[in-house]
Amino acid sequence: GLKELGILRHSDAWAQYGSVEGWTALAENVGYHPLVNGSRDATLEVLHSRYMSSPEHRESLLSAGYNQVSPAVVWGPTAEQTARGACRGVPSDSMAFSTEVFARI
Repeated sequence: GLKELGILRHSDAWAQYGSVEGWTALAENVGYHPLVNGSRDATLEVLHSRYMSSPEHRESLLSAGYNQVSPAVVWGPTAEQTARGACRGVPSDSMAFSTEVFARI
């Protein structure tokens, strides 16, 4: 997952999820944002605003072409990632990593 890898990238969604019978459309949003004023709720609000400000991300969120969504958020980097040198200078659990998978079934 995003947190374990310590990187943010799109998956090969069709290869990962596309073998589900009946799926006819698939999209994915990924994003991250640092903790805002120590508040996870405020951080998620900013992250959502950033999705809505991006034409491509907004299209996925508002499209009538999808009838299923699977959102996930993890907080990182973990203490172990920091110890390994990932995300240098970023305190543990100070970033929200988000993914949203949209599907038409």
